[in-house]
Amino acid sequence: CEPQNWDGGNAWNIGATVRYNISQDDQYRTFSLVGAIDGTRIYNNTIYCRENLSKNSNNTFFQYSKGTSKFNGRQYADDTLIANNIFYVDSNQYFDLSKTTNTVFDNNLVFGKYAGNAPQNDVGQTVDDGISASGNIFGENPLFINAGGASEGLESCEAYILYDDSPAIGAGKVIDGACDTDFFGNRVSAESPNIGAYGGAGMSSGEPDTTTAEPDTTSPD
Repeated sequence: CEPQNWDGGNAWNIGATVRYNISQDDQYRTFSLVGAIDGTRIYNNTIYCRENLSKNSNNTFFQYSKGTSKFNGRQYADDTLIANNIFYVDSNQYFDLSKTTNTVFDNNLVFGKYAGNAPQNDVGQTVDDGISASGNIFGENPLFINAGGASEGLESCEAYILYDDSPAIGAGKVIDGACDTDFFGNRVSAESPNIGAYGGAGMSSGEPDTTTAEPDTTSPD
């Protein structure tokens, strides 16, 4: 909230962190940047949206909204880091980061049929001043072992483990204060982290898909 003790007036998040999450088919404002928040860090998340999700004007990965009052002269998000995330979309999701300031969009992987507006590398801006982007990967399949395959229970999220030839492996940037372990409990590289919520070495394409394999119930000879 506010840098000082809350006085009962308006308050804003400062230094909020969203990391190592898996989102499947959350089509409505995956991340909502509300008001004059400051120093938000959104990194190493995996977001997947299947085809034929309902069309809605709020089908956004990121959407800002104006604060009801100003903080340090601002009414929109400032100093936001969006890095090392996978956005895999087969529907009509889009990015809306306009009006935000000092937004860094680095080393993300964007794949599928998204509606556009993702900040492009080295352009410096897309829809408004204040957005910088570098190191992003566009149009390359991240190679999940079973995209869209998560269901009930945390174990089903193993669908978002990466194959070892994924372009996301080792392609992330080092984030100050990042976790030592990923969503699955794997150690995260301190020098070459992956993009997305999986930080391991990857599954060989010859290994079984543990999210769908049936147990062996045959009797031994």
